[in-house]
Amino acid sequence: MVAEALGEASRPPVALVNPLRGRRFTLAEEGERALERALAFYGRFAELHLGVFRPVPEAERPKVAGRLSGLKHRWEREGVLLEEAFWLEPGPF
Repeated sequence: MVAEALGEASRPPVALVNPLRGRRFTLAEEGERALERALAFYGRFAELHLGVFRPVPEAERPKVAGRLSGLKHRWEREGVLLEEAFWLEPGPF
């Protein structure tokens, strides 16, 4: 639970669905397929906010590019935008 200011009611944090893990940008096992299924499932019940930006240092980009596999993405100035990774607001299903 999170409260942004003193006296506010706590609320659950936003759910982030991102198949790349940690600072090493490791693709989760079966991450592409899991992301595809998560999009189909959660999209039926909640508004999805598509696109998760991951900052990537310039020197790390070739290594990270090799780990992106078949994920839809695009490189931007400061990193990579995972176009089908998403986040959603907490709420009842």
